[in-house]
Amino acid sequence: MGYLIGEIWLWLVIAYIIGLVAGWLIWGLRRTGARRRIEDLEGQIAGARTQALESEAEKADLAETAAAAEAEIARLNARIAELEKGGGAAEG
Repeated sequence: MGYLIGEIWLWLVIAYIIGLVAGWLIWGLRRTGARRRIEDLEGQIAGARTQALESEAEKADLAETAAAAEAEIARLNARIAELEKGGGAAEG
């Protein structure tokens, strides 16, 4: 009877060690995969931040261009009004 109990304990210890090694391997592989996924996502975030900064710079440039265009339109409208006044005075 003592032999059977000893053998059961031996198999329990072997099963425990196999389970421990298998769990360690599975956990390590999942952890490595998760780290790789996190690094990929961090790279995507960095790329998105760079794109956002470039977009902000482009937006500022476009705002400056729009302001310059508005100023040019106002200047040309004033010139048109001046010419219309001058043309009406020349005709009269």
